[in-house]
Amino acid sequence: MKNKDKESDKNKIDTQKLMFDLLEEIYDTDQEKAYVFTFSQDNSLLGKDLISVGGFSAVYIDLKVLFKRVLMHNGCKFLLVHNHPTQNTDPSDADIEMTERIDYISKEMDLQMLDHIILGQGKIKSIKAHIKKLKEGK
Repeated sequence: MKNKDKESDKNKIDTQKLMFDLLEEIYDTDQEKAYVFTFSQDNSLLGKDLISVGGFSAVYIDLKVLFKRVLMHNGCKFLLVHNHPTQNTDPSDADIEMTERIDYISKEMDLQMLDHIILGQGKIKSIKAHIKKLKEGK
């Protein structure tokens, strides 16, 4: 049983470390980029895919491409991540609307959207946590 646990632990990732590694990869870019990280039921990483490259102030996320990548990896959970070249990690209204839409569609597809993260200026911002605070009136 211990060997199985050790093998499973090898496949698990530290989400914060993953985000900071990605931040280093896209830190000097002047374009927004969107990635999807796909996970199994036990949170093992199944795939990391660049799904869109945008301009300086926006990135378009094609939902067909997003969900195709998650399903291609046979995932049941995913984490959406994009950067803000301006280094301001505050989500835009478009970021919030897109997150809510993707979360709704995910539930309809029996998938779990873990979060939508914005990277910038060495910081990580959770859009889902931001939405929750807005709904609580904080």
